Amino acid sequence: MATPVDPSAAEPPIPAGRRSFWKDARAALAGAELDYTSGSLTRAIWLLAIPMVLEMAMESTFAVVDVFFVARVAADVGPRAA
Repeated sequence: MATPVDPSAAEPPIPAGRRSFWKDARAALAGAELDYTSGSLTRAIWLLAIPMVLEMAMESTFAVVDVFFVARVAADVGPRAA
């Protein structure tokens, strides 16, 4: 009797040395699982850094937008009369 195949089972990670850098970069952005132990260490560091750089850029953008709106709220309130 054949064992049923689970369609939700994850595919094994693809070795990093067999794909182009740009395909790996797109996969890193998509959150795909890649095997970073079989390729170049420099390439693995760059590919692992991509999501972190984007996260830091989004966090900085959030901080700037937050300061903008908080400054507008403070300007609307104005000074209190004593």
